[in-house]
Amino acid sequence: MNETNELVTHSSSKQINRNWFLAGIFLMFTPSAFAMNYIPDVTVCLNGCDETTIQAGIDAATNGQAILVMPGVYNESIILGDGKILFSMGTTFTTTIDAAGLESRTATIQSGSTLDGFVITGGSIIGDGGGVSAGIGSTITNNRITGNYASVNGGGLSGVGSIVTQNVISGNNADGKGGGAVLFGSTIFSKNTVENNTAYDGGGILLRRGGAVVSKSIIKANTATRYGGGVYFGSRYSYNKVINSLIIGNTASSGGGVQFSGYSYAKIFHSTISGNTASYDGGGIGPGSYSMGIISNVISWGNNGDNLGSTRYGSPLITYSLIDQDPLFKDAANGDYRLEFGSAAIDTGSNSGESGEDINGTLRSQDGDGAGSGTTGDGSDYDIGAYEVVLEMCTS
Repeated sequence: MNETNELVTHSSSKQINRNWFLAGIFLMFTPSAFAMNYIPDVTVCLNGCDETTIQAGIDAATNGQAILVMPGVYNESIILGDGKILFSMGTTFTTTIDAAGLESRTATIQSGSTLDGFVITGGSIIGDGGGVSAGIGSTITNNRITGNYASVNGGGLSGVGSIVTQNVISGNNADGKGGGAVLFGSTIFSKNTVENNTAYDGGGILLRRGGAVVSKSIIKANTATRYGGGVYFGSRYSYNKVINSLIIGNTASSGGGVQFSGYSYAKIFHSTISGNTASYDGGGIGPGSYSMGIISNVISWGNNGDNLGSTRYGSPLITYSLIDQDPLFKDAANGDYRLEFGSAAIDTGSNSGESGEDINGTLRSQDGDGAGSGTTGDGSDYDIGAYEVVLEMCTS
């Protein structure tokens, strides 16, 4: 299995296990089941359930109750609030909310509510968040968000202080910024795949005001007309972070992989940036002007255009990183960006305090070169890049 597919597979199996669990609750109305938070109070299907539309099911549920939706295509635009929990009961991506023809956002998820297990498509809005608008404290998980449009920012998703995890965000478009997603505030964006989205700036992700964190995510094959094909740190004086992520095959005029805005305090830790393209400057990283950010334990290699673009009036602080040095990927041509034994990135990084695990959940640090700790890097045995190498010992 390709490494770049692993997160999606993990998300799919987790959804199937969750569906079996919920189905058991649905069929076994025992007193202990009624005491649980996830009581299936309202069911939705195209016929034969409590309700035949998702919004009707939402409206029928009371605060904190679960709405269980059976497989099918539901042509509607929904608003989910009051801490309610909306679950798809189908196997992977068999339950679709499609707002095609409605000239509306597909799903508005208000504070404290949960959207889990749907295909979200067909959204079209004048403003931010064509597919999903995620409010403070909401959870967006195990969804495929695809084929949505926003006239401003966040073609697929707009998140404000929300938790966005284990989703596939693909094929969305924004006329402004953040083709896949725009993230505000303290949004936690983890274990997502963001691919084939387009925008003027930030083809994959736009990080705006606040301290949003992108971690353990794959950001690939996105396109921006101007800045940041994969990721655009788009606000001055913001403390956004990208950690343990893979940024590959994205395209822009400047910052094919990542673009810093001017006066940015943004940080990139333990990430791999490769195979990106910029027609003007910074195929891998566009450092911006007057930037006060940090690039640490990062690989930027094999990009079309400079791996690190030109700077004006200051650039991010770069520490323990491989820029313009071959890291010896296992098989980048086929999507495997793990490190070969003998790579200059193994055990030569630092303990940034930002990375307890790598992109696949491997505990950092590992003695990947077999030489013991304290001999290279800062002595912590942390690897540079998104993947931590585990030394395979042969025993007789």
